[in-house]
Amino acid sequence: SEYRDGKANFYDLTGTLAWSVNKKHYLNMYGYFSRDRFSFTPNDRYNYWNGNGSMEWKSFWSEKLSSTISAGYDQYDYKNLDEIIDDNAETASQLKFHLGQKFLRGLFSFEKDEKHTFKWGWNALQYQIEPGKYKPWEDGFSSSWDVLEEQKAVEGALFAEDEWKVTEKWTLNGGVRYNLFHASKKGFEKTYQSPEIRLSAKYSLTDNQSLKMSLGNTSQFIHKVSNTLIMSPTDTWTLSNASLKPQRGWQMSGGYYMRTENRIYELSAEIYYKRMANCLTYKNGAQILKNHELEKDLLGAQGKAYGLEVQLKKTSGKLNGWISYCFSRSFLRQHDKNTSFPLNEGNWFSAEYDRPHTLNVVANLKLTQRFSLSLNMDYATGRPTTIPTSVYFDHQRNGYLPLYTKRNSYRLPDNFRTDLSFNVDPSHHL
Repeated sequence: SEYRDGKANFYDLTGTLAWSVNKKHYLNMYGYFSRDRFSFTPNDRYNYWNGNGSMEWKSFWSEKLSSTISAGYDQYDYKNLDEIIDDNAETASQLKFHLGQKFLRGLFSFEKDEKHTFKWGWNALQYQIEPGKYKPWEDGFSSSWDVLEEQKAVEGALFAEDEWKVTEKWTLNGGVRYNLFHASKKGFEKTYQSPEIRLSAKYSLTDNQSLKMSLGNTSQFIHKVSNTLIMSPTDTWTLSNASLKPQRGWQMSGGYYMRTENRIYELSAEIYYKRMANCLTYKNGAQILKNHELEKDLLGAQGKAYGLEVQLKKTSGKLNGWISYCFSRSFLRQHDKNTSFPLNEGNWFSAEYDRPHTLNVVANLKLTQRFSLSLNMDYATGRPTTIPTSVYFDHQRNGYLPLYTKRNSYRLPDNFRTDLSFNVDPSHHL
């Protein structure tokens, strides 16, 4: 196999510092850094790393009032290298990507009495994206420099909620949030406003049974752009701007929860329905990398999703574990009157993450204090995909391009996996 010489390595570093200033004030500091590297062939190498650091100041002003102020920085970078190997010395190159995010958050909580708990606060974010820096391995090589324009934006939000214990059986939670987002990419400056409402209710049928319901809407201003189903070292991100609207959605759900008197068994069942707008997808033949006009290759689509989730759990005993089943569907429709050739002729099609059936089983059997067996079993419907059927010559691009079937009209084979393990606990004797 051409991937026989593939290699991979990674490392992670984490750190935490907690300081109790006094009985009312506490300071926590967190840090994390990870780096991954892998290669499939001797002349390519993929590197990506994550890092974040944050500080959190907790204050307890009284028995009823508390606050948490936090600030930090998150980043994600990758660098793909096409190295110098004999016959490709002049085309050797490297591609870099950077995503950084600074944040400042505040959360206040006030327990008015046994029936009301109020929470309010703010959230401020600053985004910085370097979508791509492409350069030759060394000066003089045939590959040329190419740097995509940097993207910046700021986002701010104010929110408040009230948890109200109406009676012994009824508990209500209502919240509002107001988002303000400003994109400053040159030529695509735009400010968006987004009010959000969230409502939820819980009704206790008995001490061990309850019903839950919720309704809410959300907005998203940063988007992953990819034409693959899995995380890829060539994925890129982009921000909303005058051309790319924020993704918006609302969801309603309801569930039943039950626990037996002896607390050994737990059962939960939940249904949901969701509608979305401005879901980001791409045109057929879109160029994701090194595209100075990425907005022209992206499309906004309507979306809808619905499903049922059921889980049965046994929490104790020699045999314990859980079994869960999920039926879910997710669809998109690119229905824009200004588009000459909409995807799938403007009809609904399966989203990339549409997997109707998922079954998971986890079981642990304790044979003795030292020995045990574990079983993990997963089944899932294959993901939808789009396959090419032929090629055609594009005179504008002066080259051949693949001709695809309708979007996501085929599915990959179903996936079934079973892991069985025998465990030995060295801290116990037979």
